[in-house]
Amino acid sequence: VYKHAISTIMPGSPLDADQFARQGSGAKQRLLQDVFLSRVSEAEAQVTMFLVNGVMLQGRIAAYDLFCMLLEREGYVQLAYKHAVSTIQPATAVDLSDDWEGEEN
Repeated sequence: VYKHAISTIMPGSPLDADQFARQGSGAKQRLLQDVFLSRVSEAEAQVTMFLVNGVMLQGRIAAYDLFCMLLEREGYVQLAYKHAVSTIQPATAVDLSDDWEGEEN
């Protein structure tokens, strides 16, 4: 996700932001973008994705890797490179907290 253009994401319920800070820098550290993309992909949530050039894409994230994401819509897929994406906004609330519960460094 393009780090220079940040959008505000409102949580569906109160969120303890300290749990993300407590993640630490250990070898088991999971990148926030991986947690977010994993949850959105697993939930098959519809997303609106904005590219840095202003183009808006919509669909669901079918797959992703270190450099790109596959966005699927109506049977068609688009490959979006992460460096070209400024914002990903899910249509519904996505719970990110489970990935950090019980993990303290």
